Amino acid sequence: MTETLQQDSSYAARLENLKVDFSGTTVVDVPELNMEQGLIHVVSGPSGSGKTSLLRSFNRLNECFPHCRTSGRIHLTLGNQRIDIQSLPDTRLAALRQKVAMVFQSPNVLPGSIAHNLKLPLKVTRNLKGAEAESTIRKSLQQAKLWDDVRERINHPASSLSGGQQQRLCLARALALDPEILLLDEPTASLDPDVTGQIENLLLELRGRYTMILVSHSRRQTARLADTHYRCENAKIVEIQRLRS
Repeated sequence: MTETLQQDSSYAARLENLKVDFSGTTVVDVPELNMEQGLIHVVSGPSGSGKTSLLRSFNRLNECFPHCRTSGRIHLTLGNQRIDIQSLPDTRLAALRQKVAMVFQSPNVLPGSIAHNLKLPLKVTRNLKGAEAESTIRKSLQQAKLWDDVRERINHPASSLSGGQQQRLCLARALALDPEILLLDEPTASLDPDVTGQIENLLLELRGRYTMILVSHSRRQTARLADTHYRCENAKIVEIQRLRS
């Protein structure tokens, strides 16, 4: 179901009676939840509390795993439309995952060059080639604060980048898709403190341009980044804190 809205719709996501089960075990159980647009929403909690499964619900990535069942409703505001993503046919999932892009815990660079990591998804998802693709690649690398590091070696292997640079490349790849919502699953978990700080600064700079939903184990990171903090335990959100107005 798709509903046309005015541009001032206040929420990015609304969950209603959301349940995610794997092989009969409930890993997410959220009766109701609203997330505002343009803010950083941080989800924390112990291992196994359902954080990543909740995150994957927003672009239906859980369905890539066997024995998964999702019930309830997730309404997202994308562009000027409110979309019930649970009602989308499989043929529209690629478009959903373009607008609700995900950055994973460990950098998942593609084999091949730095440029290839951006050109391939641009060609596949947005049908961009030539000068238009080159412009988008440069813009996304600039947004990810990586352009100055790679402009002279754009055709070098992506694997030659440091861990922090690879994670910024993955973020640039997500940004190149022209998303509205960014899902970030512990994006600094494998990085040292200095690089973690760089990624956090970058996310703060992107605040307002994108709605971000981020899973984090770090209290310091949560305090630094979160506009709203959600604490999970045993598949449920047990506490919500608004840290910034």
